[in-house]
Amino acid sequence: MDQDQLILLLRNNERSAFIYVYDTFYPVLARYIHQHGGTREDAEDLFQETVIVLIRNIKRDSFQLSSSMKTYLYAINKNLWLKKVRQD
Repeated sequence: MDQDQLILLLRNNERSAFIYVYDTFYPVLARYIHQHGGTREDAEDLFQETVIVLIRNIKRDSFQLSSSMKTYLYAINKNLWLKKVRQD
């Protein structure tokens, strides 16, 4: 699935797009959390928050993805993790 198609499907709340995002990107994002001291539960929670941020952003008319989806989600995930670590 190409990025433009994925964005369109996510904007339309297509279940298949969410499954694709989970299957494709969750392992990479979870690995980052685990490597930085997080638990499986932390990884799951942060992945959900990451997807929420993604959906909120792609629903904006002005949204344009200037990197790969993997890089974009990784950056969101990393920022959320760093925010969580600072708060604890």
